[in-house]
Amino acid sequence: MDTLFLARADQLAYLGEYSHPREAFITIECLNFHVEARAQLYSILMNLFYDEARELEVFVDAYEDDGPGVWQLCDDLVMRLADLDEDDIQALAEQLPEYDLLSQAELTEEDVSDFLFPLVTLARNSLDEPGLKLYVLTR
Repeated sequence: MDTLFLARADQLAYLGEYSHPREAFITIECLNFHVEARAQLYSILMNLFYDEARELEVFVDAYEDDGPGVWQLCDDLVMRLADLDEDDIQALAEQLPEYDLLSQAELTEEDVSDFLFPLVTLARNSLDEPGLKLYVLTR
């Protein structure tokens, strides 16, 4: 399962010392929001084609050749997420399960809401402290 977390770039070097990022960072689990489902979400939020939205998580590092990868969410996406208010999140939660990749992931309105509220909070927190970025650890 993928994990979103807040960190400064210099803290990424310590990520391998922990069995899970939650031991050192503020995290949220991506639940059924695999990379394709997240890209679908990003494409809707940013009004981009799906292939363009896939590029909003930028590769940073891999731990071992076949190990987990770390990807940074681009700043424009983080700012867009941070701008969402409760009504926006609720509207997305109602709308998103109808999209192909999200329905294939069997995401319900409640799943979407349970993912978006903490994601928006992380995005806002990342903007509050200089150098703090939003990353995803893929396994």
